[in-house]
Amino acid sequence: MLVHIDQEPKEKRRKSWVETGRNPVGVSVEPVKYFPPEYVESLLWEGYKRPGRDREINPFLRYNSRDMMVGLLDGWGGLRRAEGFHLWIQDVVEEPGKPGHALVVLNHPSEAMLQYFDKVTGRELRLSRQEVLKRRYPPYMPRHKVTRGRYRAGWKGIDLNREHQAFVFWIDPNAAALFWILYLGYIRYVRTPIMKHRRALGGADHPFLFVTEGDDRREGTAMIGDPYTPKAYERNHEAAVRRIQVDGGTYLEHSKYHGTTTHGLRHLYGQTLVSLGVAPQVIQKGLHHRHYLSQAPYTAPDRDRTNQVLNNAYAQLTGRHVEPLAPLGHESSQAILRLKEFIASGGPRV
Repeated sequence: MLVHIDQEPKEKRRKSWVETGRNPVGVSVEPVKYFPPEYVESLLWEGYKRPGRDREINPFLRYNSRDMMVGLLDGWGGLRRAEGFHLWIQDVVEEPGKPGHALVVLNHPSEAMLQYFDKVTGRELRLSRQEVLKRRYPPYMPRHKVTRGRYRAGWKGIDLNREHQAFVFWIDPNAAALFWILYLGYIRYVRTPIMKHRRALGGADHPFLFVTEGDDRREGTAMIGDPYTPKAYERNHEAAVRRIQVDGGTYLEHSKYHGTTTHGLRHLYGQTLVSLGVAPQVIQKGLHHRHYLSQAPYTAPDRDRTNQVLNNAYAQLTGRHVEPLAPLGHESSQAILRLKEFIASGGPRV
């Protein structure tokens, strides 16, 4: 009798339904927010291996060392997807007192200060990054201030010190060592030749660490050596995930539901810190959150993780050894040694 007062469109009502799917046993299936740790090392050594480059002698060309570095920043350094694209070459140095390990400084894209030599006056000035880009690298500007387009890279408010800086806190010393050796090889064998070719074509120089390699047609009008884009990284990451073989000869699926997106790597960082029993205040620092409660989505356990934590607690109570979640293993350790040997030998230059 009251059908005449139903003013809500049928399409809207249809979309408001909850899709439960088939669930014969009555157990809810939770989405996995973080990258599956059992495949995270495969992402580096299977996913980021360049197709058709098996016979390449230079390991920094056989693998996509650029994307490996971005992946390390996200999964083992806890960065958001776009934050690594603001890095300049000089933002990576060798950790003082810890040879062979990378210290990565995350500077605010526009407000962080640095020393600048003014050729006109011959004086050393202390200028913001925005001003340095304006003076030395026109027409470039801070990437977060661009509203749209390939050049844009987002920047979310993060916990910074008085110098408008934050540091990458590596979850694994092997990750810091691998990043450092990849950085050295990437600068020598990848970025330097690319930028040399770019200048020969009349392209402008810029200080951004990660650059396009000129082989991605989907970048449209991109010129070789342009600052690398988050969208291109997303595409390459998806392709890398789909190269990872799982049991039964199938390949890993790329989806937010399975935690295999780039943001799933950051979630893995948070979950790993929890599995190691790290204090919440330290987790907040590692994820560069300004507010204490911001870490909740990254550290909230799913059903399997809750069971694992309870089982670990019981194992510790009974004196049994418990292995924490470990993102990097033997394969990466051996790779670090091989890459160091390649760098030390001088290697073939391109």
